[in-house]
Amino acid sequence: MHLKSLRLQGFKTFARRTELPFSRGITAIVGPNGSGKSNLVDAIRWALGERNARGLRGHRMEDVIYSGGPGKAAVGMAEVTLTIDNADQRLNVEFTEIEVARRLFRSGESEYLINGTRARLKDIDALLASTGLRQDGYAVTAQNDIDFVIQAAPALRRELIEEAAGVRRLRDQRQEAINRLAEADRDMRRARDILNELSPRAEELRVQAASAEEYRKVADALKAMQGSLARDILNELSPRAEELRVQAVAADEYQKVADALKVLQGSLARDAWRKAMVLLRRTQARVHTAENKRAAMAQAVSEFEPRYAEHRSAL
Repeated sequence: MHLKSLRLQGFKTFARRTELPFSRGITAIVGPNGSGKSNLVDAIRWALGERNARGLRGHRMEDVIYSGGPGKAAVGMAEVTLTIDNADQRLNVEFTEIEVARRLFRSGESEYLINGTRARLKDIDALLASTGLRQDGYAVTAQNDIDFVIQAAPALRRELIEEAAGVRRLRDQRQEAINRLAEADRDMRRARDILNELSPRAEELRVQAASAEEYRKVADALKAMQGSLARDILNELSPRAEELRVQAVAADEYQKVADALKVLQGSLARDAWRKAMVLLRRTQARVHTAENKRAAMAQAVSEFEPRYAEHRSAL
């Protein structure tokens, strides 16, 4: 297992996407002061979870994001990706190549990724345990760290040696197992307390359960009786229902005939009224004609009477 490549974008002086491949063996990076050599080491430590800005030679964690330069604008995110060759399967995963990445946005939000999937720093620590590639591991050694290790207390040197040998990972796993056992023991005690609390009520609950079962049986029997009674009532009412249906049809037919009769009566009445009016007008005309004739005859009689009287007197 070895670090195969380092990819940076927006991290410190590396504004553009930059990738450095590492071959097996020793790789030396040289350059003048201020060219960014130390930033590469900071990038590796940062990707592995370094959370102390001063440890990265800054005041705030946002200082790792490229802040711009002559003719170059600031960026909104810093990202560092470590590609690890796992062909020897030293890491207990099925992948032969693993990418560990970290992102930080100017808003303060950050995220870790393993092979493009979001992860926790705890997941990365667990993955890289016993490899030295951890935020507090021995794989990244600063200029003064060697003297510090030589002069360190025996307990600290032992801790570094145990991590290199994989003992620290086993100790962490042991502690995690102890914590899980303690949690399981707490759960067992809690379950035992609940059991002791419920034991006096066990008989009461048994009686209630029996009563509930008896109620269910009675309810089922009642439902069956209700169904049977409903069928009997339905069978009894079916002939009456047919009779009522026939009567309803007859009533409907009767109503239709009655409505038609009303319409016919109205039509006949209108026809009779029109005929009577015609006859009345004709009669009135005849009466008027007769009146005229009577008046004419009366006029003629009144004119004839003087002449008749004169004729009689002459005789």
